[in-house]
Amino acid sequence: MTLFFSRKIRAGGLFGVMLFAGILIFRTAGGEEPQRTADDLGAALAQLQTGDEEAKIQALLVLDQQGPRAAEPEKILAVVVKRLQDDSPRVRAQAVYFLGVMGSRALSTAGTIYPLLADKDVTVRRAALRALQAINPSPSEELPHVIPFLCQSDPQLRAEAMKLITDDGPEAVAPLIEALKNKTCTSAVCIALGEIGPRAAVAVPELRKVLAEDRRPEVRQEAVIALGAMGAAAAAAVPELQAILEQGDPTLVPGTLYALGRIGPAAKPAEKLLRKYMASPPGFEKVVAAWAVAKLDPQDHARVQAAVPILIEGLKSKQMRVRSAAARALFDLKPGPAVVQPLLKKAMEDADPETVNNLLDAVAGLGEPAVPRLIVFLENYPAARPKVATVLARIGPAAKEAAPALAKVVSTDKNPDARREALFALAAIGPGAAGQAPAISGVLKDEDPRMRALAAFALGRTGPAAVGAKAALERQLEDEEFPALAAAWALVQIDPRDAATCAKCVPHLTKALRNPEEKIRLEAIAALKKIGPGAKSAVEDLKQAAAKDPQEAVRQAAADALQAIEK
Repeated sequence: MTLFFSRKIRAGGLFGVMLFAGILIFRTAGGEEPQRTADDLGAALAQLQTGDEEAKIQALLVLDQQGPRAAEPEKILAVVVKRLQDDSPRVRAQAVYFLGVMGSRALSTAGTIYPLLADKDVTVRRAALRALQAINPSPSEELPHVIPFLCQSDPQLRAEAMKLITDDGPEAVAPLIEALKNKTCTSAVCIALGEIGPRAAVAVPELRKVLAEDRRPEVRQEAVIALGAMGAAAAAAVPELQAILEQGDPTLVPGTLYALGRIGPAAKPAEKLLRKYMASPPGFEKVVAAWAVAKLDPQDHARVQAAVPILIEGLKSKQMRVRSAAARALFDLKPGPAVVQPLLKKAMEDADPETVNNLLDAVAGLGEPAVPRLIVFLENYPAARPKVATVLARIGPAAKEAAPALAKVVSTDKNPDARREALFALAAIGPGAAGQAPAISGVLKDEDPRMRALAAFALGRTGPAAVGAKAALERQLEDEEFPALAAAWALVQIDPRDAATCAKCVPHLTKALRNPEEKIRLEAIAALKKIGPGAKSAVEDLKQAAAKDPQEAVRQAAADALQAIEK
């Protein structure tokens, strides 16, 4: 993973708490998949062999629901593999998708998937690449079929192939070096080598050759970034990188500054050129050059201290690219609070609101590593607290270190926006905020019913550790509709085994089945399901929801809840 030039090949994580009538957030409830009987599966296999296109698709969907749990997988795989030759591209795509769902249990079918990489239908080709990623055949078998996709014009196909190749790591390096000879995909091959990083160090001579012989700017740019991703292992390329800085090609300079910084002490011959860019006007090149000079000798505190003011100033840039680079550079150098905090304090005090937001967004882009910096903002810059709390909510459970500071905002800040966003953040942190339940409970007495509802939600997200708030939440069951519903939901999350308390919650949750917000209906159903047989008074309403709710997800969730309650 590179510092300033990440390709973001892999999918990111998931942040979600859900809307409660525009006032409250809840997490989305998902229904459990129904269990299929042997008869169901037998019928699906028969349908898959003899049905029309739609029947085959439906049969494959039935099999998908079983996936790796399916009994007699060899029998199922034998039938599905035949459908890889089906006349319908939809059936072929769904069949190969199922093989991916089976994962390693479908390893024996990899040989039947490779021909689909040349299928005339692009959807089938994409599904085949994704299935291979899930099945994970041996690199020596897989790579010859996949590496040619780096030359594809379809960016999605290239991206899927890139995932497979980079996951194979060092075993992909030799065939990638060979693929550099194909001039139509040199850039993509360089990207793949860069993603493999130091483990692809054997490719350094070939990448130097690309810089020497290929004059295409886009190719040279990717070769430079790949060398940088290899770090100290690319030390032999310093002369070529110096030459690029001397020539001053604006398309290559940013990547070259980055590469020299990644190479580190071995790049000291380029220090004079790096300092020239460090003294350039504010912008991306100045930020990266300041970081690179410090990386030439990270133990030299004077170098780091000289870079920090430039990086702090970069955080205030109106260009997102500059802000992001400055934040990442600060994290990488780890200059320490004694150096950073006074400069950050001055930057915040001198900045207008838009710049403060930009600065916080830049720091937030680091995710969990940004939490200590965000705590500093939360504690020292009252005007920025709503924004800081919003950023911490985006980070979610990984921001648990900030929970005490957020609880202090909830208890003491006079700004309702700051208190509201701090509650959202504590809710997003969830069980990691367990120690802050007393501070959250204090908001249950707030004059604003929205704040009371949100406090109840945050306590529910904290879970069993908020057991001390049960009495206050029970009193809130007599509150207005939304605070009462939030309290009922929270009490079930905190202690679903308390039959007496849950019995008081059921009427509120049952009423919520008629709420116009789908997510509220889903969450109410999930809570009733958690209560189980103690929610029998909700059965008729759940039956109505299972039969007539306009949303399929709600109907399915209600049907699942009924099974749990009526068992």
